[in-house]
This record gives sequence, C-alpha cells and structure tokens, in this order.
Amino acid sequence: MLSTVGEYFQQFSAQRDVLTRTQQLRLRNSTVHVAGLGGIGFHVAMFLSEIGIGSITANDPQKIEIDNLNRIPLASITNIGTPKARLIAHVLRQRPHSVAVVEAKSEEACAKALQRSADLLICCSNTYSSRVACARTAIDTGKPLIDAGLCDARRGFVAGLRVFDPAKRSEACPICTIGDAQPKHADDRIFGPLAGIAGAIAVHLAMRRLIGARSSADSPNFIQLNLGTVTITTMRVLRNPRCPICRHR
Repeated sequence: MLSTVGEYFQQFSAQRDVLTRTQQLRLRNSTVHVAGLGGIGFHVAMFLSEIGIGSITANDPQKIEIDNLNRIPLASITNIGTPKARLIAHVLRQRPHSVAVVEAKSEEACAKALQRSADLLICCSNTYSSRVACARTAIDTGKPLIDAGLCDARRGFVAGLRVFDPAKRSEACPICTIGDAQPKHADDRIFGPLAGIAGAIAVHLAMRRLIGARSSADSPNFIQLNLGTVTITTMRVLRNPRCPICRHR
C-alpha cells in the first residue's frame, strides 16, 4: 500500500541529495509496467521498488521452475510451481507501493490494459511475440519503452537494452534491431548476475526519463553490456524501414 508523503520521504531518505524532493515525488507519482518477470524482469521490479516508484504493474504467464533460482531474487525451492506474477506481488505488497499484476502474456487484453495505463514500459519478455506486443502498445499510446534482453551465455555474457521514444520518429523501435522471430530454445543458458546488471541499467534509464533528466537529441538508444570484456557499447540506431512495426508508424 502506498504510504503517506511524509512516510514515503522517510522510507527513501537515503536518496536525499541524490534526487531532489521534486524528482522523488515524480517517482512516487509514476506508474511503471514490467512485461516479463524472469531474470531481468524480477530484478527490474525490485529495483523500481528500491528507487520509490509509487505504482508498479506487471504481467507474466509463467510459473517458477527449478532453474530460475539462479536469477530470480527471493525465489526458493518452496516457490517452484508458483506463478512469477504472484511471487512479485507478494513481495512488493509488503513495501510502500501500489501493485497490480496479472498472470498473462503481453498479447492478452488484461496485460495490455495495465501497459496502457503506465507512464513507462519496461519489456523483459523472453518471446518475440511479447516484445512485438509491447512495442505496438508503446507506439499506440506514445509511451516510452525500455526493452532489455540477454544473449545465451554460451555465446557470451552479453545484455542488450533498447530505449524507444515513439515521439522520435526517426529512431529505431526494439523490433528494428531484433529482426525476424528466432526460434526459442528451452535450454538457453542464463548467467544470473548479468540479468541483475541489465535490470539495474534499465531502471536507471527509466528513472532518468521519469524525473525529466535532460538528454541530447543524438543520445544513444541502444546499449550493449559485455561482462566478458567488461565493456559497455552505446550507439544511436535509426528506424529500419523494413521493420514489421516501424513501417506502420
């Protein structure tokens, strides 16, 4: 449950002098939706809570499996078989936030309704169709979207983040850089700490957007994090005219 303003500032007093009172209030008055509550998404939801986002919504249709324990904080053996959405709701409702979650895919109406009511979307889904659905919702509503994903760890410790502002019509949407749908393998390998780092960067980018931090017109909209080489690569990517999403913008 959302606390009073006075209680809220006490609860997040550690951020005083890092964020102004006005900026912290902007976070309190913001709603952020998390699509997908796997390794990245669960971390994202927790980090949103830690910076003081007032309303957190989320969707995920999946249940916790035994191999999720390396990347979903607070999950335990007893949680196996529990819907991921139910676990995050239980955790966040013990903190000072308004919480709404649904056990659904991003393509489903109930998830779309939550996404449309948010101020910003963070997509951490592990399916192409869900990422497409989030990109379309962002375009339809004009809401900013941050898309975060991981590479199979056997190919490298690499995470990619795409920042999408539908108002910048020349810039790429997340699907522009993903390309065509790729087959999903059930045995993908995920390095848990990389999921946490990607989630932290996604939330930092969201925070800057929500508090109104300035960014240049040519600021990067694609960030690649490589833990193997301990490097971060940024670039500005323009829209792909053959993208199945952007060609209809």
